[in-house]
Amino acid sequence: MAQNPYAAPNPQPPMAPMGGPAMGGPAQPWSVGEAINFGWEAVKRWFVPLVFANGIAMFLGGSIGQIPNILQQSGIIEPGTIVTGVVSIVFGLVGFLVGAFFQVGQLRLFLQAARGQEPDFMLVFSGADRFVPMAGVTLLVAIATALGLIALVVPGIIVILGLGMASIFCVDKNMGVMESLRASWNVTTGHKMDLLLYGIVAVIFMFLSMLACCVGYFVAMPLLWVGWVFIYMRLTGQPVGGPPQGGFGGPPQDGFGGPPQGGFGGPPQGGFGGPPQGGFGGPPQGGFGGPPQGGFGGPPQGGFGGPPQGGGAPPGGGYGPPPGGGG
Repeated sequence: MAQNPYAAPNPQPPMAPMGGPAMGGPAQPWSVGEAINFGWEAVKRWFVPLVFANGIAMFLGGSIGQIPNILQQSGIIEPGTIVTGVVSIVFGLVGFLVGAFFQVGQLRLFLQAARGQEPDFMLVFSGADRFVPMAGVTLLVAIATALGLIALVVPGIIVILGLGMASIFCVDKNMGVMESLRASWNVTTGHKMDLLLYGIVAVIFMFLSMLACCVGYFVAMPLLWVGWVFIYMRLTGQPVGGPPQGGFGGPPQDGFGGPPQGGFGGPPQGGFGGPPQGGFGGPPQGGFGGPPQGGFGGPPQGGFGGPPQGGGAPPGGGYGPPPGGGG
């Protein structure tokens, strides 16, 4: 049907939030083993950006909070004084904000990995646009968790599981603080037992990683975080694109193909042909000829000559002894 050039333009579909695509639909099934395996495959495939970027963020974010202890041990400030208390509060707040800054970048790396995209190492430093709401989410989750743990522990565990994806919503969907908390609570409803099982496995992983001289800790952290983001993608109905697996791939679908339809064909009609009509021919008429008329001739007249005149005797007096005689 022809399009009317004078008609009003069709309304454009709403754009997805800047943080990522809109929710793809209802929650999709997942399992703890699937999430752990997904995280492991992602870390193997993108070891440098996931492990090293995560390690840098953890070091820079955590080292700021240690500055007051360093100042006390070096004797610059005295323990138990007002100055020490003020310094601890200031550096603690700065460290908290820096940690929120790096957490935004880390989650962007993990979201890329969950979508099957190669993580960009420099994204770990990209948290300037979202670190303030991230700090608000982190602070409120910590307060709610502490209050829940005080109330006989179990409510605290429920709060941790229900609000555990608020930080991902904050980064992936550019949501505000309260909106992120509500979205996390809603999406985890009905899944808290499975999330608890994942949490138990994560604690075991972290304990085992600490036994390996803490080296395994830097691998276990991004592994478990990618697995957690994988669960988030499943619960929000978003497509998951895993890292390439299985080496360089198998043969193309339907194989490499067989011979052309009907085979490669037979010889041309009538065969490839025989010798030329009448054969390849015999010797020339009259044969290849005989010797020239009169033969090849005899020796020259008088023969080839005899020995020189006087025969073949040695020269007069013989060949003689060598000069000086034989003595």
